[in-house]
Amino acid sequence: FLPVEFFAISGLLNGVASAGLALLIYFRSPRDPRYWTYAWFWSTIAFWSFGYFLWMGSTTYSQALFFSKVLMAGATFIAVAFLHHILSLIGKLEKFDTFLKVNYLLGGGFFVGVWSPYFIVNVEPILDFPFWPQPGFLFHAFLVWWVSILLFAHSLLWEQFRKGKGVGRRQYAFLLVASGIGFLGGATNFPLWYGIEIPPFGNIFVTVYVAIVGYTFLRYHLMGYSVFVEKGLSYFSLLLLVSQPVYPVLLLAQKSIFGGINIRFSVIQLIAHLLTVAGAYQIKLGTKGAVARTILKGREYRFKTLNQLSSKVSQGQDILDICQAILETMGKGLRASGGAILILRPDENKYQILSSFGFDNNCSLMKQGWEFFDEIPQFLLFHQSSISQKSMARFERGSWEQEVFLELQSNNLDLCHPVFSNNQLVGILVLAGIAKDGPFLIDGHGNTVWDTMLQESTLALENALLRQEIQQVRARLFQVNRMQSVEVMANELTQELLHPVISMKSFVQIAKLRRHDRDFMDGLSRMIGDDLSKIEKLTQEIREYIKPLGESPAIPADVHSTIQACLLFFSDNPAYNKISFLTVFCPSDVVVVMDRQSLIQVLFNVLLLLLKENHSSPKTLEVITELGSNGWGRIWSKVIIRWERDSSRQLLSSLELTGKSSNVMDIQGNSREVRGGELAKQIVQNFSGKLSFLTVQGSLYGVEIELPSHVLDVCQSHSPAGSFPTSVDSEVRGNSQI
Repeated sequence: FLPVEFFAISGLLNGVASAGLALLIYFRSPRDPRYWTYAWFWSTIAFWSFGYFLWMGSTTYSQALFFSKVLMAGATFIAVAFLHHILSLIGKLEKFDTFLKVNYLLGGGFFVGVWSPYFIVNVEPILDFPFWPQPGFLFHAFLVWWVSILLFAHSLLWEQFRKGKGVGRRQYAFLLVASGIGFLGGATNFPLWYGIEIPPFGNIFVTVYVAIVGYTFLRYHLMGYSVFVEKGLSYFSLLLLVSQPVYPVLLLAQKSIFGGINIRFSVIQLIAHLLTVAGAYQIKLGTKGAVARTILKGREYRFKTLNQLSSKVSQGQDILDICQAILETMGKGLRASGGAILILRPDENKYQILSSFGFDNNCSLMKQGWEFFDEIPQFLLFHQSSISQKSMARFERGSWEQEVFLELQSNNLDLCHPVFSNNQLVGILVLAGIAKDGPFLIDGHGNTVWDTMLQESTLALENALLRQEIQQVRARLFQVNRMQSVEVMANELTQELLHPVISMKSFVQIAKLRRHDRDFMDGLSRMIGDDLSKIEKLTQEIREYIKPLGESPAIPADVHSTIQACLLFFSDNPAYNKISFLTVFCPSDVVVVMDRQSLIQVLFNVLLLLLKENHSSPKTLEVITELGSNGWGRIWSKVIIRWERDSSRQLLSSLELTGKSSNVMDIQGNSREVRGGELAKQIVQNFSGKLSFLTVQGSLYGVEIELPSHVLDVCQSHSPAGSFPTSVDSEVRGNSQI
């Protein structure tokens, strides 16, 4: 049986390893829930481990009792912190939010209970341990809860492993094995609490858990660690794992030579051991760097260029950034004097330079680019491979290759590489003045690094062009959808124009007869004035709405006035004369982080979707606004548009458009209005909001929109000006006419 000091040192070793891993994970991305929850989990283990070390090293009863409570205080949050991380990792945090909060409250309750005599009654000697805790009734409840949480968390991991494929499956496999080793090793401490004389030999496996997890998420990029830290830190984790058996051997040697284990000396020994591990890691890096800089200088330079290209291309935000990154990296790597990327302009049927360096602005390539049917583009389109002066010069005169060679020579180009997308030549990479003694043999065979650089550059350009095309198509789609709203606006404006025309005809017919009736003339004047005022307001709304998106000021939209403006176009429309609109607004002026045009487009799409097949019978459509907070001080505005509910109807379920249970296309089909609902959801998501569809018994019943916002001012009674009253319960009849 090992001495007590050995178990004390195992606690210290566990604490150092856990704290180190917690810091490594946290500073990788402090705001990402996957990282800070994992760091929080390892912090709880570190707290428990350091308490374990101090408890095992205690020399008095009171000291041992206090530190046993310290270690169990750390243990109270280990299970729930582990569950918190697993839920963040697999994307189910929102689904189990309430469950997680309840368990945090239970953990807090046990944390408080640890310091009472009902959790740890006292400490007594057992085996060779002079002070081992004796459980109270609270400890029994804690242990059941603690094990249940861990089993549930591991069942979630197992489910992900079972459904996973490829690298993802291996990631979860490593996590399952590592956590199994760690928790089963730590669980060997529990038998002695109940008088079962089994020493906690597995306690040291917590450090093994640390090493395996560190190696896993670095080696397999579990949480997005890049290739640059993977090689170094995964090697360091592996070195730490392999070196762990060395330290217990050192402790046993100390016991054998000196007849006992001294904790202070063991701490110094641990520090020396960790410094040795770190030193071996640094020696490995230094040796590798020295060899790369001397014996394998060219190889090291090529891989460095490839890494720089990968890094810069991955950071590019648009096609221009990506082109500049490619030219900068490849031009520098090849020691080229000039380079350019030409992109196909379909409307002009020619290739024009998008990004370049080193070329004279007066040269024909910079000014004119290449026509689609010029020699070089056609040759690249036919052969679909790179060409260079050296590869073209060997062909005889009169051949197509010789003409291409002369074209390359006239433009001082050394290399042309095609970029294809859907079998269409969409871009050309050209380089000039490549150093003959450079590290890359561009015309050689089997130059893996050079081929990889070309493939990565081509793929990056293809993706950038595809993203640009998708953005253009999406912009056109949103513009077409806006025209649907304009159609409704125009119909309502047409209806409103009829009112003053009828009034004027009436005025002409009876003006002579009633010209002395002042009350009649005043009333008629007010009617015509109101009609013209409404027409002016509708016209102004249409003018603002049809402006190009870039011309309208990007200021937050007032929710209430925007809703009023939208309802103006439906209230007097004969197509909806059986619909009543009931507005229930919150008593505060609210603005959302969305421009007015976008908010109008969302509201129009939602209203058209709900009114699609529900305007033939008398109904009431409620428009409700609410304010709420997410708990972190941020205010959210909620707009609920739904058909008026009966008091006996069951509560509605809120389902995402892309939810698994149902979506709006399943409910309503694939009509123009349904596609408009999908676009509305995308617009809301673009502004960090959420759009949900309310259903009852499989039928669409309403829509709920949530957007981040802020309050302009708060008052107890508020009724903003407009066509629709905004009191707590106000109604607007759709068939109201003069």
